[in-house]
This record gives sequence, structure tokens and C-alpha cells, in this order.
Amino acid sequence: MHAGASSGESIIFTDCVIEKNVHIERAILDKRVRVQENVHMGAIEPHNIQIAMIGKNTIVPANLVIEAGGVLGPDLIASDYPNQIIKSDEILTTRRQAYEV
Repeated sequence: MHAGASSGESIIFTDCVIEKNVHIERAILDKRVRVQENVHMGAIEPHNIQIAMIGKNTIVPANLVIEAGGVLGPDLIASDYPNQIIKSDEILTTRRQAYEV
């Protein structure tokens, strides 16, 4: 984790890179995830427990907001993201074919 990054009530697997000014709350990050600068992921809400989940080998682009309960599948790259906000209960998967991953 780089300077200014924070996490709370989260599970971060091995070989993840968390860049500066990233805030992770109630999230699970699988192995080899790279979270670029200024990302806000998940939320701690006492009466609404939802977990943001990030699949292995995923690159989370800078300035993205992932709401509590948002899910990013494995092997995502910047071109897979339709916008800068992943809503609660939204599931994002790669647009590439299996041979392109």
C-alpha cells in the first residue's frame, strides 16, 4: 500500500498493488489486483452490509468509484470500464475474448 491509502474491514490477497490515495472499505481483492490512484471502493454502513469484490488480475483505473456491493470480474483492463462509477449490485466482466486475455 502506498502513502495515503487506507483499508478497513477488507480482505486483500497476495501480490496486490494499492497506489496512493486509495480508500478500501468492506471489500475483497483477489490476487494480483492493481488499484490505481484516487479510487474509492466499498463503504461501511452499519445496517446495510454489502461487500465490493474484485477478481484476480484486474486493473482498477484511477479515479474510479466502486459502490458497496459492486463486483469486478477477473482480468479487467481500463477499456472494460463503461464509466467512472460501478453501482451497487452491478457486475462488470471483461469485453475481451478468452484468447485475448
